[in-house]
Amino acid sequence: MKAITFNRTGLLSLLLIFSFTANAGNNSGNDNVKSNDVVLSANIIVEDQTQSLALFSSVNNAVVTSASADTVSAYNNSENLYGYRALEYSGCNLNYDLPYRLFVPEDYQEGEKYPLVIFLHGAGRRGSDNVSQIKDMTGALAFVKSEVQEKHPSFVLAPQCPKTENWVGKSYSGARLAKSLEDIKPSSANLMLKGLVKEILDKYDIDSDRIYLTGQSMGGISTWYFALTHPNKFAAIAPVCGRSFPSEASVIADMPVWAFHGAEDKTITPEGSREMVKALEKAGNTKVKYTEYPNVGHDSWVQAYTQDADNNGEVDIVEWIFSQKRE
Repeated sequence: MKAITFNRTGLLSLLLIFSFTANAGNNSGNDNVKSNDVVLSANIIVEDQTQSLALFSSVNNAVVTSASADTVSAYNNSENLYGYRALEYSGCNLNYDLPYRLFVPEDYQEGEKYPLVIFLHGAGRRGSDNVSQIKDMTGALAFVKSEVQEKHPSFVLAPQCPKTENWVGKSYSGARLAKSLEDIKPSSANLMLKGLVKEILDKYDIDSDRIYLTGQSMGGISTWYFALTHPNKFAAIAPVCGRSFPSEASVIADMPVWAFHGAEDKTITPEGSREMVKALEKAGNTKVKYTEYPNVGHDSWVQAYTQDADNNGEVDIVEWIFSQKRE
């Protein structure tokens, strides 16, 4: 028997009894979590309603034997899912609002400076429901776990890109195939995201020396892009299964970087990360790290954002990020 508990207002508290079964992981090339050994999918059945959850675990399947009414209520409350506030940004004078989730530290006090973690989802989570970008075990959830927030009170921003757009250029394929930064024409989502971040910085007491950027797949590509185009903005970046422009690496030669990739990724091949890391090392970056997971495909974010994952003895991504500060 094993219990997993999120001891925080607005998060989930569950008592789980695991039934161990084999589950051969299968990479589909999208942003759905399907890797072995690190994600638990659980169904809660209360009052004839079933809710599916993704929780942090080291097993594949579980049976929920008890769940309080408060648990189900917390999950059903999409306005406060996992403690995230559901909001929209309407700046930039464009013809749509950008959905986003914002996690505010529980004991936030004006006048005290807090870190900000920005998580950019992949192409498979685009839309307008303001749920898909946080609903599974992604970077958006890794930073709001109760034990993380108790140790590192911080804001976490998880915007949702429109279905027809890309965080960087006007199309997903266009951003992936561009030959240089100059080839990328910023999308409206790109402009909205930058406007949203500015609004957050203006509204809350954010420590400008502790702004962190991470993302997976399309979000990994975008993490590299925004670091290269705003090199003085971030204290550290953690791109997962992304790619970028090695010729531009010198721009972030002083920035702490931890890149992740799956060795069997066929969607965005690991050469994308390998070449960027090699270029950074050549440019003199002594703060770059790279983790490549053998026998893992495109969903390397599962391992990357799991605190107990095997990162060759390295500290986990959460602790590494919060240990960085812009100099």
